[in-house]
Amino acid sequence: MLAAACSCLASGVVAAAAPPAVENSYRVEMILFAFNDPDNFNQEMWPQNPPPPVATNALDLFNGQQAPGFKVLPPSEYALTGAARRLQASGRYTVLAHVAWEQPGLSIDQAVPIEIDAGRDYAPLYPALMAPRYVNQNGQTVEIPAPQHLYRLSGTVKVVLSRYLHVYTDLVLNVPTQNLPGPNNQNQLIEDTAVIDNPQAQPAPGGTLTEVHIVEHRRTRSRKLNYMDNPMLGILFEIWPVGDSR
Repeated sequence: MLAAACSCLASGVVAAAAPPAVENSYRVEMILFAFNDPDNFNQEMWPQNPPPPVATNALDLFNGQQAPGFKVLPPSEYALTGAARRLQASGRYTVLAHVAWEQPGLSIDQAVPIEIDAGRDYAPLYPALMAPRYVNQNGQTVEIPAPQHLYRLSGTVKVVLSRYLHVYTDLVLNVPTQNLPGPNNQNQLIEDTAVIDNPQAQPAPGGTLTEVHIVEHRRTRSRKLNYMDNPMLGILFEIWPVGDSR
């Protein structure tokens, strides 16, 4: 799975224009892409109703929210455009988001999660899911407010500076699924790809969304192309000190 993704990153990556130098500041670029092979969904048993991503102090940078030292970078400054095009063109992946931003290098206590919302909004297709729900947290029942949207991918990514750079993800990939009779009268969940791929398609009767919770941590260095993945989602990213050139 990783070998196939990395094969799409052959030569052709074009250097981004270097912003003015700012001490202890970084530019971050990420490509978040889904694996299109429906068999990947059956590689794991996905927990039902996981706790939602923790959005405390998250910055909705790509919808206009601002904070000192944080800045959205335009596509003209992307360095991984060629990689994103090759991933999408391969047919094996669907690029859900390609984003870049500038931020200060912050410690774990000061780091700011960046909100990510990408892909189709499934809210109109699954009205039964647009209601408050309740989860057990530390022995107590906690009400999760009704969502306004149900994007295919949502959650946060966070970049932390210590001795190394660290990237943390707290994301949910919503996968349209349908309960079908399986062996031994058990139910099995299969991916309803028509709902994902065709904006005009409607979910099958009895269809729902299965949440794939992607909580990852990767230690890395700047100036390197990195990846992290699970069976359903891959992330390619680079982090460069502001003012550095290739």
